[in-house]
Amino acid sequence: METLAHRTEPSDAPANAASCPSWVLLDTYCHGGDDDPAALARTSAASHASTGRPFRVSFGLTPPPATSNFFFDWTGSAPDGGEDYPGEARVIAAHGGCVLVEIRVPAKKLYEGASRTFRFDYFVYDPGVARPPSLWLLPACFVPVRGDACDDGPRFFLSGHIGVLRRGEGDDEIVVAELEFPKRRSVPRRPGEDDDEEIVAAKLKLPPMSADLCVLRGHGEWELVEQVPVVVDDGDCCQEDLLWWWETDAAVPVGDRYLCFVDYIRGFLLYDTAAETSGLKLRYVPLPVEVPRGNPDKDDWGRPHMEHSRNLAAGGGGGGNDVRFVGVEPRCCCGGPGKSTCPRSSFAFLVTTWTLSLTSDEPMVAAAWVKNGVLDCGEL
Repeated sequence: METLAHRTEPSDAPANAASCPSWVLLDTYCHGGDDDPAALARTSAASHASTGRPFRVSFGLTPPPATSNFFFDWTGSAPDGGEDYPGEARVIAAHGGCVLVEIRVPAKKLYEGASRTFRFDYFVYDPGVARPPSLWLLPACFVPVRGDACDDGPRFFLSGHIGVLRRGEGDDEIVVAELEFPKRRSVPRRPGEDDDEEIVAAKLKLPPMSADLCVLRGHGEWELVEQVPVVVDDGDCCQEDLLWWWETDAAVPVGDRYLCFVDYIRGFLLYDTAAETSGLKLRYVPLPVEVPRGNPDKDDWGRPHMEHSRNLAAGGGGGGNDVRFVGVEPRCCCGGPGKSTCPRSSFAFLVTTWTLSLTSDEPMVAAAWVKNGVLDCGEL
């Protein structure tokens, strides 16, 4: 894929940091047109897609609990006149004011009468502090996905699987990373064969408990860090369950150093972006809830969507390195945990909050979850 080598066009109006809220609830899907032109001008930046078509993004920022909006518009003609196929844009990650934006770009038709194809461009929006907001196009990632020998095109990043972390004010201090946890479930087995961790790993020629990281630092190139060991403390979980049933639901930045890749059923893997690649490890941290054994799929419903009732995010204490977990769980009519069979309490629930501090060089060795409080639905 050809990409533009130049930096993008900043807006003419400088960012007004004093008028922007310190944090927002951002709608990840784009809106078209104008909302408040004066407000959008302060957050507006322009660029060109990899096909050469110009566009502009902006943000209508309002203090919580109101929702802030993301706006996207093409500002010029497509090189092949394909305006009848508008692109789509969405936010897939954000941290420290930086926003990772995915744009679905109509590609040039291969021949007359052919169906139009699409490609995905990824941009980092930088709000600027002493300078205007800007956008820069990430290089296409042609690092192959493990086990996908058929696809030789650029990677398509799934929302929740990729995270962005701002480690400082400069562009070169921005880290974008995606976790790739090799799938062991597809490994064929002969009748009577042992399914233990070492045998499964040997079949894939991997060390036990490892994962891959696809990492981009600043304006560099994508790098695949393979077979990063996953450290699991004794008693934290069944390692075979991690090998077989891990699914990444979210990538959560914490402070200016850590990325947490979260499975809302099993826990999270902690990635220290400050660690040297040669000694890099991922540490498994269980959530402060019961972790199920085996396949979590529920009959015909598939894997439970726990992201609707659980959330992990950065907290405000611990020097910016606190992790906050919120769980919404059903309770019985007597007030204890567990789903009620009483019709009057079939929708009763408890909201529990927990905090974990990442404060040392080995942040998870001695750290433990601390329960902050429990809120009953009847108190709302």
